[in-house]
Amino acid sequence: MEPKSIVSEDEWITRFRHGDRAAFEFLYRLYAENLITYASRKLSSLEEARDIIHDLFVELWTSREKLAVTDSLQSYLFSATRYRIIDHIR
Repeated sequence: MEPKSIVSEDEWITRFRHGDRAAFEFLYRLYAENLITYASRKLSSLEEARDIIHDLFVELWTSREKLAVTDSLQSYLFSATRYRIIDHIR
């Protein structure tokens, strides 16, 4: 089940960029499960998928001030996951 909010995605991203941990947690809860499911379909184990998504969110947090989302955060995260899966398989 996805958390719901009356705050727009752009506002959550802005808050996230400014270091708001609650915004980070909200975005993680909103997207991580679907990203893990997507990654686990492409990889040999659920643990590998969880590791990839965990690492993705750690990197997002450490470079949050540079986050450049031009379309939607969901699209950005799925693209980032796809590239991480490709790198992992190599």
